Amino acid sequence: MTSSLETFYHDLFIYILEKDEPLLDEILADIKEKPTLVEIHTLMKDGVSFAEIAASKVTFQSIEEVDRSLSKLFPPHGYLSTLDTYEHVCAIPSRTSDLVKMVMPEDWRRDFSDLFKNRHALVHDANLACDIPAKRMAKLESLVLQIAQFTSGIIVKRYYGEASPQEGIPIFLIIEDLISDDWEVVEDEKGA
Repeated sequence: MTSSLETFYHDLFIYILEKDEPLLDEILADIKEKPTLVEIHTLMKDGVSFAEIAASKVTFQSIEEVDRSLSKLFPPHGYLSTLDTYEHVCAIPSRTSDLVKMVMPEDWRRDFSDLFKNRHALVHDANLACDIPAKRMAKLESLVLQIAQFTSGIIVKRYYGEASPQEGIPIFLIIEDLISDDWEVVEDEKGA
């Protein structure tokens, strides 16, 4: 889960920097390790974007690194504080037809930090037993899904306004939706 979240952050970082040139300039000023012109030329000749080069200089391996790396992308209060106060109004189609307002759970930062600590411990000690109880694992899975969807919702609002692809209402997927095997492909109103 943690590695998937890191990949999500890395890809999000690239997406935003490719979309927002002034932000890219601001981020570049903070990067201490500068690649040589030869390295940049070689990478870009191979099809790597400048935003991808910048993204390769940040890491997302702890809650502190995630906040430090993403906070400029979530002004004015930073990434974690933005999630703390974000209210996500959405539909959860598998549960209700009513709109719901979701917020981060009270203890989310501690659980978020634990994800990285657990992964770090498991990666660095091959003999360590992964003894996370099933109920705790389910809570962590739900948290990762919530963080990713809230983060995406904030970005969509910033760059595209309030509207979303599904009739202007953001959809929130829960774990049960992702593992369901009864999905059906249906035509949209345009016949596609």
